[in-house]
Amino acid sequence: SEDAAVALTGAGYSPGYPWDTFVRPSVPPPEAKTALRVREAVPGEAEDVGEVIRTAFGMPLPMTGWIGALVGRPGWTVVVAEHEGRIVSAGAVATRGQVAWVGLGGTLREHRGRGGQGALFAARVHAAAAAGCASVATETGAAGPDGPGPSHRNITRAGFALVRRRTNWTGTS
Repeated sequence: SEDAAVALTGAGYSPGYPWDTFVRPSVPPPEAKTALRVREAVPGEAEDVGEVIRTAFGMPLPMTGWIGALVGRPGWTVVVAEHEGRIVSAGAVATRGQVAWVGLGGTLREHRGRGGQGALFAARVHAAAAAGCASVATETGAAGPDGPGPSHRNITRAGFALVRRRTNWTGTS
């Protein structure tokens, strides 16, 4: 709201990089072609999953365990894509009632451009439908002056529609 923006600005914050939120029904997404093997992760792979996502996003090392803890957690499905038996891409979907959230999709740099994220989006939308969800939401950074980035393009290719842009606020301390 305008009041919140005035209060945040007055407290020393400034508008930062905005994020876009997308939604789609849980009907099957467009088929995603990849040579990678896509499947659900199993608990013994938690550390590998956490490391792939942490590395793909450039997160600090302690995030490996936090992300890995989602594998096998009730209400969560984690899917992976493998190349020659090695997990090279992973992502999660959280389901609750009629709604699912798809996120944490990351691919190791040397395996990008092989259709892994498209295949993971398809697998996560299928998991949401199997859990009884009617709609699926996700988000990524807004398109910049040079156009949308790879995540933005993967999301729209998977049939998601933009529903909201959110301003992030950055402290000036």
